[in-house]
Amino acid sequence: ANASCRFYGVVYALPGELATPAVVVSSTSLRCATPPFPCESPTNVLVTMDGGANWSTEAVQFSFVQHFSSAAGRMPYTDEATAELLVQIAPAALQAAVAA
Repeated sequence: ANASCRFYGVVYALPGELATPAVVVSSTSLRCATPPFPCESPTNVLVTMDGGANWSTEAVQFSFVQHFSSAAGRMPYTDEATAELLVQIAPAALQAAVAA
């Protein structure tokens, strides 16, 4: 099958939608590639099984979740030009990690 997912409301795509590849997992499941974060969230997702000739008539809502936060622009740096960070670990935590 030539499956794709269409994400509506993705702010960096024109005209407000982005189609991504999808993999058919089973007769009832599809795995969609998601657009890069950050983008508008939540967004509606439609699917096609025929390369975009026909799209689903019902949408599924999808929300993007930020799993980590970048340290760029934050202190304390040891070298701001390369964004190297100073990481301090409590001595007790370090001893526990070495002992494990």
